[in-house]
Amino acid sequence: MNTKIFRMLRMVLLACVVFMTCVAAVILPERRLAGVPQLPDFWAQPAPTFQPEQTLEDVPLYEQPTNATCGPTAFAMAWNYAHSDKALNLYSVISLATQQGWYLPYDPAFVFTSPDHMRDMAVYYATQNAVTAPEVGQVGTQQDGVIVLFTQIAMGHPVIVDVNTLIGDTTTPAHFVVVTGISLTKGLVYYNDPFGYIDADEHQAHEGQAEWSKFWLSWSTNGDDAGKGNGWYMVVR
Repeated sequence: MNTKIFRMLRMVLLACVVFMTCVAAVILPERRLAGVPQLPDFWAQPAPTFQPEQTLEDVPLYEQPTNATCGPTAFAMAWNYAHSDKALNLYSVISLATQQGWYLPYDPAFVFTSPDHMRDMAVYYATQNAVTAPEVGQVGTQQDGVIVLFTQIAMGHPVIVDVNTLIGDTTTPAHFVVVTGISLTKGLVYYNDPFGYIDADEHQAHEGQAEWSKFWLSWSTNGDDAGKGNGWYMVVR
């Protein structure tokens, strides 16, 4: 037989032996093949169960001290959940925000705390405490909105969003709340509301819930800061 052909046949045979050995190790994991390391039996493990409802427990609920301090209050709720070992005093946050111009109590434009200033505030505290900077973004579609809320909450991060004082009523002022859960089966969003509008003269912070269609309407078209608040979100890490 030609030496070159013989070598080729030997290489093919050797390759077949190695291949069949690996196949045997996978198909017959109960057999201990000499000299062949056993692979983990991944297929024997139960597949992770998809949970269509994601919620976070024990996210702090604070009442905003004034009608216009929803921004610093929402930030404090998210920060103190993420960094309970570095918890912030709400009134200290508001005081510093006022000094730094992140919160404008007498803003003639009635923005008070803009989405950009929310980011500035979060970046400041992240830098001061040597932690990861916040994630800030805007979503433009319902699909992207659901993905952001669902994935962030599944990873253990509440999400600060810009909506309206009355969810679904875009004639009411822009307002920051902290999303703590979302249900795909019920079509609901759960959130901590630092204002909790009851009527013109009464409000109380509460854990609220809203139908997705109404929530998305407020989130996507709240009009805050000339549209910068539409679809805006921030995740404190």
